[in-house]
Amino acid sequence: MSCARRIMMIVNAARLHQSFTHFLSIPFTASEIVTNFENFKDSVLKECSECNNICKDLFQNPNRLHLTVGTLVLMNENERKIARELLHQCKESVVLPILKKDLSNVSCRLHGIEIMNDDPANVNVLYGKVEFDSVEELDRFQQFVDKVCEHFETSGLLINKFEHVKLHVTLLNNVFQHGSDSEEMSDKIGDGETNKQRRVPFDARKILKVLFYF
Repeated sequence: MSCARRIMMIVNAARLHQSFTHFLSIPFTASEIVTNFENFKDSVLKECSECNNICKDLFQNPNRLHLTVGTLVLMNENERKIARELLHQCKESVVLPILKKDLSNVSCRLHGIEIMNDDPANVNVLYGKVEFDSVEELDRFQQFVDKVCEHFETSGLLINKFEHVKLHVTLLNNVFQHGSDSEEMSDKIGDGETNKQRRVPFDARKILKVLFYF
């Protein structure tokens, strides 16, 4: 085994244990979505404020709502340069061809909410579900985001732990409570699922019961 290959293996092993620095995402900031999210936030704070650890700091900035396609660990400027080049290549070879052909008539929406774990009384992330008019449209969109993810995965900069990208838009995330500015936290850690800080779960039972069809 060459020295260069050994070094690359060590770097990739270290990457697995690092919090991500950047993320690929699709914005969900259409005016109707933003308005509905703000109404949802108001309803949660009004109807569920007595629930454990429910507060305004949990909520994503409405202008930064997004679907995360993948997370990257970019450890130096050279890796950031490579990621920029990959993004340009992905746009030309994956994104534009699929948008013109397979996704030209596909539309999606946020409908319903769900949590990342199995205990609704102790939740870290609550998200909006992405829905489509048909199973065919869902499959086409899923293939699209999976191909984008695969494009970056081959470089080693993106470590994908799942077979498919999870189609979701984070609405509440307790990592936002660790910073005074949720925008800053969003920029740094995205969905925050690999953040190393201690997380304080919130009780989402009433939210799921009363506002399930957000």
